[in-house]
Amino acid sequence: MSQAPANHPTTLQPARGNTAWRAFTAPLFLTLAFVAIHVLDKHYPGAIWFTMPWKMLGWGPIVLGSLLCVAGAGHFAQRRTTIMPRRESRVLVTTGVFALTRNPMYLGMVIILVGVCLIGGSATVWIVPPAFAWVVDRTLIRLEEQMLTQRFGDDFADYRRRVRRWV
Repeated sequence: MSQAPANHPTTLQPARGNTAWRAFTAPLFLTLAFVAIHVLDKHYPGAIWFTMPWKMLGWGPIVLGSLLCVAGAGHFAQRRTTIMPRRESRVLVTTGVFALTRNPMYLGMVIILVGVCLIGGSATVWIVPPAFAWVVDRTLIRLEEQMLTQRFGDDFADYRRRVRRWV
């Protein structure tokens, strides 16, 4: 965990002036993913891969993913820094679950989606978790990392070398 240098600018901008991403937060993407799973499962199910009682296995990933999200948010709260990607981070959090993955909350969301797919049971829903991960990776994560590089410089570069983006 490192503090931002005192002489760092207080207003961070995403690289290349791209501000459109700010309208698309992770909860919105996650909600859209839930809707996509529901629509695919109910209207375009394809093969049914899981039936009861096997569908109940989906609760394991849902709980695990939720715990990962809560743990990540808890580390931000402990360090008194923001969880909101649009706001300035005061501290670079690199401990706890952030020592295992740079994005534990996004990873937790993907794991939750895997659980929901298990509960849904149909084949077509399995496109959603990797699609969600790809969209989040290409939009939110990359822009957040540009902002963190701007804010924390070499400390963030060292963290990137030590810890993988996902797992």
